[in-house]
Amino acid sequence: MNKVKKKSLILLVFAFTLSFFFMHTSAPKTLAVGEPTAISTSSELIYYANLTRQEGYQDYDFILTSDIALTQEEVNNIQNSEYKSLTFGSSDYPYRGTFDGNGYTISNLKAESDHDNGLFYYTDGATIKNLTIDNAEIRSYFRGRILVGYANNTTIENVTIKNSHQFVTAADNVVTLVTDGGVRGGALAGDAFNSIIYNCEAENNFVNTNSTSGVAALGGKGLSLGGLVGITNNTEVEYSRVIDGKVSNYYDVAVGAVGGNTLYVGGIVGQMQNASKVIDSF
Repeated sequence: MNKVKKKSLILLVFAFTLSFFFMHTSAPKTLAVGEPTAISTSSELIYYANLTRQEGYQDYDFILTSDIALTQEEVNNIQNSEYKSLTFGSSDYPYRGTFDGNGYTISNLKAESDHDNGLFYYTDGATIKNLTIDNAEIRSYFRGRILVGYANNTTIENVTIKNSHQFVTAADNVVTLVTDGGVRGGALAGDAFNSIIYNCEAENNFVNTNSTSGVAALGGKGLSLGGLVGITNNTEVEYSRVIDGKVSNYYDVAVGAVGGNTLYVGGIVGQMQNASKVIDSF
C-alpha cells in the first residue's frame, strides 16, 4: 500500500510540474489586425519576422515591450536558417503594418545575404516608429540598409540607428539584375519612395561600399550613398540628424569605374529625386 501511495504521489507531482511548464512557456500570441502584438523576447522577434515573410501576414502591427539583444548563437542560427536574416517582409510580401519600438532598443542585428535583409526589407504603407537599433552589421548586395531596404509610402519617425555598419556591394551574380538601378545604401534606408522620414538619427555609423567591377557593369547609374538614405524619390526628410558618422567609398577605383559622374554621396541623402526635400536636418 505504501508503494502504491508513493507511486501516486510521484505521478501527481509529475503532472503538476508538466502543467506548470505549459502554463509558463511562452507560445506565439494570436495575431489580430488593428491590435498590436507585443514582442518582448528575441525568440518572439525572430518568429514574427519570419511570419511576415509568408503570404497573408503583412498587415499585422507589433509593439516592443522590452529591449532585445540578440546573442551570437541566435545570430548564427538565423544566418544558417532558410531566411538568412531577421527581417520583416520581403520583395514578394512587403510589410504594411505598424511597428512601434515603444522607446526600446534592438541590439546586435547581423546579416549577410543577397537581397532580403535589414530589419525590414520592403515596406509599403507601413509605419515604423520609436525604435533604436544598436550595434548592427548588415552586408548587402545592391541595396544597403539597416532599417529598411525599400520604403514605399512609408512613415519612419523617431528612429535612431547607432554604432552600426552598413556595407553594400554589387556582387557578380546579381549585377545583371540591377543594370538600371545602380548601388545605393544608407544607415536608415536604401531607397525611400513617397515616404516621410521625421526626427530620425544616425549616430556613429559607417556606410561603405568598395564596389569596383560590379559598378563598372551598372550601365552608368553608379552609386548613391547617404548617412540616412541612399536615394529619396518624392520623399521628405525632416528634423533628422547624422552625428559622428562616415559615408565612404573607395574612390580610387570606383570613380573611374562609373565614369566620374554618377557617384552620389551625401551626409544625409545620397541622391534626391522628384520633389524630395530635406528640411531642418543636418
